[in-house]
Amino acid sequence: MIKRALIFTALLTLLGSSLAQTILRIEGWQDGQNDIDQWNAIISEFNKDFPDITVVYEPTSFNLYDEVLANKLAQGNAGDLIACRPFDIALNLYNQGYLLPINDLPGLANYGDFALSGWRTDDAAVTYCLPLASVMHGFIYNKAIFEELDLQIPETYEAFLELLATVEQDGRYYPLLLGADSLPVLSETVFNPIGVNFWAGEAGRAALINGSQSYTDETFVNAFRAIERLKPYLLDGFESVSETQVWPLFMGGFGAVAPLGSWSLSWVPENTPFDVGVFAPPPPAGQSCYISDHIDIGMGINANSPNIDAARTFLQWLSGETFAQLYAEAYPGFFPLAQHDFTISDPLANTLASWRETCDSSIRLTSQILRRGEPDNEQALREALQLLLLGTLTPEEAASRVQESLASWYAP
Repeated sequence: MIKRALIFTALLTLLGSSLAQTILRIEGWQDGQNDIDQWNAIISEFNKDFPDITVVYEPTSFNLYDEVLANKLAQGNAGDLIACRPFDIALNLYNQGYLLPINDLPGLANYGDFALSGWRTDDAAVTYCLPLASVMHGFIYNKAIFEELDLQIPETYEAFLELLATVEQDGRYYPLLLGADSLPVLSETVFNPIGVNFWAGEAGRAALINGSQSYTDETFVNAFRAIERLKPYLLDGFESVSETQVWPLFMGGFGAVAPLGSWSLSWVPENTPFDVGVFAPPPPAGQSCYISDHIDIGMGINANSPNIDAARTFLQWLSGETFAQLYAEAYPGFFPLAQHDFTISDPLANTLASWRETCDSSIRLTSQILRRGEPDNEQALREALQLLLLGTLTPEEAASRVQESLASWYAP
């Protein structure tokens, strides 16, 4: 009789524990095994403070995420927490009632307007996702070639062109490994990181949005001219070379410099059999420096979650210093957006992060508002950059083409 009573008591204890445990599910697109392991490690740290909240990370592949998430939200079976793309993709989810406003989350005080801009309504009245991390853009270089040719990290755009000319004159290596067949690379990893120094970062981007400047203004035309000046230093047959063809050439030691998106730090250096370094695209002589520090990933709460209080608890924890440090180490090349100090043991990622100390950050030019109409302004920009490198358009013609495309539907 006593034994049965003890078993019954144990069952009640287990049942009570189960009932007290809240289970949160995270929808995300970082879907590799390493991603899952890293998120599980982050969740384990969270559970040291909140053992009664079980968090399960349930990723979908990067390319399918938006479609799969939309279907789950429509069917009412999406997770409690939603990884947020920046700007219009997440804004559309908020406008459809799928993301909860989080204006009253205390942790938002840890972020500046720059970080929050990716997940706010156009009037900045409502914030619907917590900023997590950004990606950066620069150039990766072969240290052995730099030492052999006595090349120095360029501090101005003019010095950068001189560096490329030195490699070209030597004749043994390609100065700049860039192909014209990679349209996203031309815009995201070349034009924006270089151009941001010509249109003065966020000030120029805002001027383009409010209509006080256009692509045909000298600051933007100069950015197109800067891209044209790279053409003499590209590899043979660059017209048909894609990004997937560039990396084997770089890792094979055939080129001195290649454009780099920081997300590539997770695999390029470890597959490169020589020492590499990174440097930021430098500004024109006498100008301040800016970096392409693009807002990339946030986290929001499913408005239909049955566990909103627990989801807010997790989101608040994500806004803290512990998470910033964990994420910076877990994902070299993805840089926390909260205003906390963090350290990165990966030397290349640490170099990129240090650029924030000396240069102002800016997001990609067309990401906010300018992709809402047809033709898509980003696509128009990519196509114009390709034609510029192919010699079909002059810088002035490329700028006019992109401006005409935008003006065809965008009133300002």
